[in-house]
Amino acid sequence: MREALVNDSMISCETPSKSVDDSCDEQTHITVQKQRNALYLVGINKKDFITSFEELGWFADCLHGHHDHPAARAVRDNALRSNALLAITLDLVDGPKARRTVQAAQRYLVVPGALRSLAPLPVHPPLAVWHHGQLLNHPDEPYWGSYEGDEDTQRKPAYHNGTAWVWTFPSFCEAVVKAYGKSPAAIEAARAYLTSVDTYLQQGCVGQLPEILDGDAPHLPRGCDAQAWSVTEVLRVWRWLNCLTPTTPE
Repeated sequence: MREALVNDSMISCETPSKSVDDSCDEQTHITVQKQRNALYLVGINKKDFITSFEELGWFADCLHGHHDHPAARAVRDNALRSNALLAITLDLVDGPKARRTVQAAQRYLVVPGALRSLAPLPVHPPLAVWHHGQLLNHPDEPYWGSYEGDEDTQRKPAYHNGTAWVWTFPSFCEAVVKAYGKSPAAIEAARAYLTSVDTYLQQGCVGQLPEILDGDAPHLPRGCDAQAWSVTEVLRVWRWLNCLTPTTPE
């Protein structure tokens, strides 16, 4: 994807005619509310966001601390998770840091039609998963790429540690657009990514989208066959993409 100038203005939509539904106006309202919430978060946490990025190359989503210690003494989790993209979709960060985070997600989290919940990389601090006193995983490399087998000892450990979620995938597409300044190339790329869910619309529960996929190839659908949050997030971002007015690089 080519570099594009960043546009810091609010998300805008083309004005729809009376014959078109109000989806663009609804998207504008949602964006304004998200920005108001994000401004509150920026005032409190922006320094922490930037510090975590400088250390990792993406944004940490978790602090490990003792109950009687201040947050400033907590240890940042270096695991790359889909949550890192929320800093971009909520308009907390943009520019080079946003692009590097998107690139990390593209390399380690994206699978066709879904986003891994954890990158297949070593982590620190270690993430141990225990069940009745038995260690179930490798704490330094906790990625679990297959959601199958016994619920308590195999599926649950995989659920948030490598299983790919369909509902978070549209946020990656949204982050691509925002990180690259709403350029035409970024919007085109986001649409191309988002259409990769089409395979799952045409198999299994036809016309619906599954809850999750295996993090490992061939990324078999798992969990619920028709998941509402998967469908609605794809629809939300698809409408948002269709409402955008592309920026023109200077």
